[in-house]
Amino acid sequence: QPLQLVDVHLEMGDEAQARIEYDKAIGTAHTDADRLDYGLQKAMTWAREGNLAEADKAFESVAWQAHAQRFALEAAQAHRMISLYQTDDDRALKHLAAAELELDQPCALAEVDRQEEHARILRYTASRAAHAGNDGLADSTLQELESLANTNSRDVDVQQSYHGAAGALLMTKGKFAAAIPHLEEDNDNPYSME
Repeated sequence: QPLQLVDVHLEMGDEAQARIEYDKAIGTAHTDADRLDYGLQKAMTWAREGNLAEADKAFESVAWQAHAQRFALEAAQAHRMISLYQTDDDRALKHLAAAELELDQPCALAEVDRQEEHARILRYTASRAAHAGNDGLADSTLQELESLANTNSRDVDVQQSYHGAAGALLMTKGKFAAAIPHLEEDNDNPYSME
């Protein structure tokens, strides 16, 4: 029931009421993983509102809880999500590095989930590095992501992450015609669409 109300409040732009409903969902969640996932969604409401300081606190709280409970995927997702709205490339890259470290922690995580999240982290690391003018990191990250995409050719998430990163790097180099086909392969991602 609370999650159905969340959607209504989000559609109306009432982030504060959505957070109240997320709190109810967190309180009645059946698993720790569900609680953490709802926490991530709740944290995103602060970012959508533009209150990035509160978003940071909320995401970092989820990251800490997830790390303590050995939920590497949720901890990594929290750090990756923080990186998405950062205006400072160095800060974003630090959170992406923290996300990578979380994925390296021993835990019960399906390899497909680990690889898909790893691909997402690499995608944003390459883009942020290029934006920061760190071409060495951008290129080496893209090479790692390309290798991951070659070994996971049937995984749509990994493929989209690779194409999004390749397109973003080509855009920063002014190679617009070459970037377009890559970005079209990642057409569900708002950064690629931008």
